[in-house]
Amino acid sequence: MGPEQQPGAPAERKGALWPHLSLLRNKVYPSCLDPSSSCPTQTPPRAVWCLCSGPTDVVTLTWPPGFCLPEAALWPSSSWPPLCFSQAGLMENGLVHHCVPRPWGTWWHLTGVRGGGGLVDLPEGVPVSTSHLTCLSSGHIPVPSQGPQDIDSLPPYLRPLRVLAYRFQFPRTYPRRGGAASKLLIHSPLPLKFRSHLPGTGAKMKTPAPVHAWDIVLVLLSLLLAILQTTTAQKNGINIYSLTVDSKVSSRFAHTVVTSRVVNRANTVQEATFQMELPKKAFITNFSMIIDGVTYPGNIKEKSVAQKKYSAAVSRGESAGLVQATGRKTEKFQVSVSVAPAAKVTFELVYEELLSRRLGAYELLLQIHPQQLVKHLQMDVHIFEPQGISFLETESTFMTNELAKALTTFQNQTKAHIQFKPTLSQQQISPEQQDTVLNGNFIIRYDVNRTSSGGSIQIENGYFVHYFAPEGLSTLSKNVIFVIDKSGSMSGRKIQQTQEALLKILDDLRPYDQFNLISFSGEATQWKPQLVPASAENVKEAKSYVAGIQAQGGTNINDAMLMAVQLLERANREELLPARSVTLIVLLTDGDPTVGETNPSRIQKNVQEAIDGQYSLFCLGFGFDVSYAFLEKLALDNGGLARRIYEDSDSALQLQDFYQEVANPLLTSVAFEYPSNAVEAVTQDHFRLFFKGSELVVAGKLRDQSPDILSARVRGQLNLEDITFVTESSVAEQEEAFRSPKYIFHSFMERLWAYLTIQQLLEQIKQTQERLLRSCSLWNSFHERQNVQNNRRQWCRPCPF
Repeated sequence: MGPEQQPGAPAERKGALWPHLSLLRNKVYPSCLDPSSSCPTQTPPRAVWCLCSGPTDVVTLTWPPGFCLPEAALWPSSSWPPLCFSQAGLMENGLVHHCVPRPWGTWWHLTGVRGGGGLVDLPEGVPVSTSHLTCLSSGHIPVPSQGPQDIDSLPPYLRPLRVLAYRFQFPRTYPRRGGAASKLLIHSPLPLKFRSHLPGTGAKMKTPAPVHAWDIVLVLLSLLLAILQTTTAQKNGINIYSLTVDSKVSSRFAHTVVTSRVVNRANTVQEATFQMELPKKAFITNFSMIIDGVTYPGNIKEKSVAQKKYSAAVSRGESAGLVQATGRKTEKFQVSVSVAPAAKVTFELVYEELLSRRLGAYELLLQIHPQQLVKHLQMDVHIFEPQGISFLETESTFMTNELAKALTTFQNQTKAHIQFKPTLSQQQISPEQQDTVLNGNFIIRYDVNRTSSGGSIQIENGYFVHYFAPEGLSTLSKNVIFVIDKSGSMSGRKIQQTQEALLKILDDLRPYDQFNLISFSGEATQWKPQLVPASAENVKEAKSYVAGIQAQGGTNINDAMLMAVQLLERANREELLPARSVTLIVLLTDGDPTVGETNPSRIQKNVQEAIDGQYSLFCLGFGFDVSYAFLEKLALDNGGLARRIYEDSDSALQLQDFYQEVANPLLTSVAFEYPSNAVEAVTQDHFRLFFKGSELVVAGKLRDQSPDILSARVRGQLNLEDITFVTESSVAEQEEAFRSPKYIFHSFMERLWAYLTIQQLLEQIKQTQERLLRSCSLWNSFHERQNVQNNRRQWCRPCPF
């Protein structure tokens, strides 16, 4: 905001900047906006702002008596821009009333939010102090805040907001109200829309109230759009003139570099946003920005320190960036940067991932979402697979006939190159529209040739990776229990898609499989008292049961899971589970536990103790709001995995695809063995199950004086017998194979080994932390009970675990 926009200037206050509010001004009682007011003369005000960092219940504003009501705005930290603005009347001691939420949407009282904040203009003579804005916890204890700061230090998204307070008396015709109140104006360079509301006090007015008795709510639609759409050139002058994606895949390990070059074509400092959707298990290995020819590498800092440094740079008018990880498991990588007029900024993001094999194919997913036409847009994917590429296909969610002309694919026995380079005209939705059609994912799927040994060992620079995916094995019989959430939150489309998927899944069961169904809401109900074979008659009856499920009630996950385990235990005691068969529990839910045992840690403990390593648990979380971390830990503790099912038109297909991944177990108790004189260290080398269409991966480090031939044995169990696979690989030949492709990045095998090691350590940490938390919870509960029994109150001893 420039000096000429300061709301403290009398000329502006009486000028024609807001002529549409002149009638309102004439109706209000004297205030600081009126020269005839008894308030002291003010020079252009300063501003302070406070950002609470703790769980905030109330944000209060204190104000010394004798001064006019300040300009102010509050917001809950969970929602920016502010949802609303308001001020309440002053008490004699200068404390602002806490205005609880009203039907017309104004509040001072911020309940149940983490953080919060406020913006206040200070008249001349009022000292700058943090006491003007105070963040209080639910116990009315002050919590840390950031501030006060001068107006120039405000982030750019706060600068357009200037709140002017009008103070007047409600007329007697106003129902059940009186005393001081205030009206708000927002200084913004953008057009504002107004909506008037009669406060909902429960009483009706016999005659209409004058216009000045109505609350005016400023609906900042234009301002919201301006703040949220900072990546679009048409909105704020930020133009992406180059966007390139370069991905190199060597032996399933992908190294991807995304480079975006932008220029600020506006006459003022603008904020640009670089945003990238990343695969779930990708690791960011580097991020840097090039500003005015100088490279600034990304650094990891504590988030409050990073925010402070960013705000300070912006206040000085400098280009600065702030990296934020949002969404599911850092799936969204986002950087906001302040760009000076005519300045150019280059963003470069590097991430790596190991491509997983699912349903017989590896999948590389790249997001293309520039939100504007880009003069130079190019994507290159190079693939090198020493085993040979058996098939290769591409798919995208935005491909048109014109865009298909920009796609070229080259493939030989071991290499492939996919290039996508659309022109400006090919990117357009139509010749009449300047919007881009590029908005979605570009997917590359491929598989490799297999040998009779089922495995391939690849070696580079002293490290190796062993891929194992044998073919031609018979599917093991399985015992599966589907545990289905039918609580009220599953009503509508969710339960319909669940039913649709289950009807098709039941058709895929083989006659020698056994199954059962458990549905639960507040209580759990089993379809049959025991497992039944997947005969045509039983499948037909199960379909009728599934079709009749209705969603209502709470969510009792604990009882449903224990019922499933008890059903399997009874079948095991009665020797109804075939020898060497595979037993699975598949849980599908969309919510947190709300009935029965609701403590996630105790549910995890109960389920793990009940399963006791005998069965595998797979958890499907339906929707974005599901407690995915809880389901993931539940699955990891019990030899399975978790998957999020996204609410979309293809939710039923997502369920079916997941089931297909685990529907065909081929081996159990799989163990990898390497000679101790050749291998120094390996990643996880024991696996409970191997499923058709998947792949087991072990990486390791060779000893300095390793043999010329690296051999490995993989042992597993089939239906009726044990089986051993033997794979051998020449160290010298493998080293040469990975030295020849000039476009493959160096030392990738070591990075792959590190990648797998870190991933597995993270999973172990999750499980270890959960066990420690459960132990501490039990420890504290024990001492709480002891204190109650002894009729005394004391602090619990610290948890020793």
